[in-house]
Amino acid sequence: MSNDELFGGKVEVRIYGKSPCALEEKHLFQIAHDLELRHIYHPQTHAFNGKICEAKDLTRVIEADGVKIHSGCLADGVSIDLGHAICLRTADCPTIVARHNATGETIAAHAGRASLIDEECLRDEKTKRQPESVVQTIHEYLDFGRHTSVEIDVYSCCGIGPMRFRHPTNHPQHGSFNQKMNRHIGLHYGQDCFLDGKIDCGALNLHQLIRNQFQLCGVPGDNIHHDSIDTARQTDYFFSRRGGDKTGHNTILVVRRG
Repeated sequence: MSNDELFGGKVEVRIYGKSPCALEEKHLFQIAHDLELRHIYHPQTHAFNGKICEAKDLTRVIEADGVKIHSGCLADGVSIDLGHAICLRTADCPTIVARHNATGETIAAHAGRASLIDEECLRDEKTKRQPESVVQTIHEYLDFGRHTSVEIDVYSCCGIGPMRFRHPTNHPQHGSFNQKMNRHIGLHYGQDCFLDGKIDCGALNLHQLIRNQFQLCGVPGDNIHHDSIDTARQTDYFFSRRGGDKTGHNTILVVRRG
């Protein structure tokens, strides 16, 4: 599945759902050849740390037939150089693609729930992560104090929908945390982040949370869009832990063309 017209054709997004064989490095090399790419960034996103890195931070390089795969950095996303791509391995987490129209700077990032809110602080009342969300990190990187938020376009894709992403406050094991988390999201980012605004049920809409966070940063709502994929409901094609899959991933490839 691909979207070749994102941001006026400046960015290409390709989504590879689950398949009988995992898309490991050898398959990335083949994809790179098919798309005429020479560099693919592959950050390690499992920490959900809300950080954005640059190509120079990806210090581990594997090369074959003129294609280089860059990895070795713990971050949710990467600022993509012109003509290069980022590969993200996701389950039910959305991917954010953001671009500054004036500078052409483009970032793609993994945007799981713990990338969007500071769960560690909520659980243990530890020191707050600054900024809290990968959204805010992306905005700071692209805007860089220029007060040009109106020049930023955002697209989020391939994540779980709210129907299968419930966080009920009466859950026997997680109810107490869910209550704290849901109230935090509702207070700081809007009750509309939950289906029908119901915080107690806690059906979390990650795309709405992303949208609201960007709008709070000053990005106009008309600049923010998302696709209609729901990984937990479209399980014939997409890998989903909430949809019942135990192991695997979806592969998101974001190419900066302009």
